[in-house]
Amino acid sequence: MIQFILVLMLSSLLGANAKEDTCKPATVGQVRQLVETDKLKEYMHGLKLKSHDCFWDSALKGIASGDSRWLSLAKDLRRFTDAGLSLDFKETMSEAIKTNPTGVLQAIQTFDRKPDRDHPEAFCDHDSYDDSPDYDATKDIAEVRKRLQSLQKVAQPELQKIKTICLEALDKSLARFVALTKPCQPVEIKEIQSLIKSKELRSHMVHLFGKDRKCFWEPITNGIVSGDSDWLAIAIEVFDMLNSTESLQHIYDAIGRALTSNPSGALAAMKKLESARAVDLLHADLAHEICPAVPSGRWSRSFHVEISGSRRPYWMRFRRRLQNHLRSSKCSADDGSIDW
Repeated sequence: MIQFILVLMLSSLLGANAKEDTCKPATVGQVRQLVETDKLKEYMHGLKLKSHDCFWDSALKGIASGDSRWLSLAKDLRRFTDAGLSLDFKETMSEAIKTNPTGVLQAIQTFDRKPDRDHPEAFCDHDSYDDSPDYDATKDIAEVRKRLQSLQKVAQPELQKIKTICLEALDKSLARFVALTKPCQPVEIKEIQSLIKSKELRSHMVHLFGKDRKCFWEPITNGIVSGDSDWLAIAIEVFDMLNSTESLQHIYDAIGRALTSNPSGALAAMKKLESARAVDLLHADLAHEICPAVPSGRWSRSFHVEISGSRRPYWMRFRRRLQNHLRSSKCSADDGSIDW
């Protein structure tokens, strides 16, 4: 009986908590009242996950619609955007240009101008985060042109300065999207070496997406896989500029495949990188691809050389893991033993 009562009490508490975190779309009247009574901060901090998402979904839709009432509250709402919401907020402001360019420019003029805040053009610019090689820029080109046409209609003298800033930002976006519709040229090793020498490689990589990124990465990957010493040197330079695990894995896979053509160079490249990661990123599929080179013993001598120095524990661990993968990949026709 006591257990039954406890279960009922727990269910009641959970039900109350679930009820509290319900979807309550924000209304422009509600937000304005919170701003006027200086209670917006308190209200925002009290929102739970579901109600927080629901609040922002409705607020961003209101701003994107170009409704002047929502745009007049943009300054206050912007203070509560985090890193993720900030990107959505900027794109929402830019989208509103299509229906209410004057309201958007007036709102941007009220935004905080502190050095650590975004520049005005960030709220006019239209960006695309589609990174796939098959990305089609046609839709984004149409979007930017609509916003440019709408901005051109703004005639108020006091808005001309911010209007010019926004037009320039959108012109740059348009040029970027139009360039993506043209065939890209695969990058050559001399170009990459020049970017490395001038220390511009990082900034160059940041502005690549869609098929431009593919045209940049494919020659690098193929060059590394070939085992060419110059490409392996580039792999080390590029690796230091990558952040995502997927990209790091991509480079390690390419270096791993280079073991079949240039074992000493590939191992030296792995050593110069974050060595411990090489063991963790080595996987069965990679071992399966490089196993045809194992029976010939083309790189067994390289391992003997590498495991003799101060890095012996690391290379022994690397060798054991690779050995296990090679055995599971059935590299050898006999009992699976590999001559090291």
